[in-house]
Amino acid sequence: MRYIFYFLFIISQSVSCQVTKTLPLETLSFETPNGAYLKDLDNKFPFWVDTWEGTVNNKKYTFTFVLFAKHLRTSPNGDYYYKDLVVGKLKVTDLSTNAVLHDESSFTNYDSFIIKGIIILGNRFYFGQYDKENHCYNNVNFMLEKDPNNPNQITYKGFSYDEYEYRDCPYANYQDIPMFLPKVDLVLTRQ
Repeated sequence: MRYIFYFLFIISQSVSCQVTKTLPLETLSFETPNGAYLKDLDNKFPFWVDTWEGTVNNKKYTFTFVLFAKHLRTSPNGDYYYKDLVVGKLKVTDLSTNAVLHDESSFTNYDSFIIKGIIILGNRFYFGQYDKENHCYNNVNFMLEKDPNNPNQITYKGFSYDEYEYRDCPYANYQDIPMFLPKVDLVLTRQ
């Protein structure tokens, strides 16, 4: 009989070790226990996850924001946790010629996305664009802000260059690197 209780104790311990601890999304990664799940418990993401369009300088910008729920994040030391993340893809169309100037709409794999949500503060969602090697790892920041009077409109604003790595970059400076994000503010409408 003692062996049965011991066996049941061992089974219960192994099952409890496999339970993922769910924490608020705002939990700092250095405070996150190994294997935890940083979840959008306040449901902030659903508003943003959609397709939004706006026009400026005779170009149509189509942003599509996608949720990667419980996405695995790993560290070089072997630590890991899961996190809900929002990423974006961009399509730019020249309205005078109808030519597509830039198109990320086929992206489905998390690692393909270069637009990544950083943090939501109040009515603002801050994003970074982390370009690939062909654009010298150029980094850009921008924000989206909710329109308090219209739930189907947001404002894109605050475009700013962050940094880039020059390693064998064919461009003389970062302003010469191709940039498809709008550099001016514009209103985006939910599609």
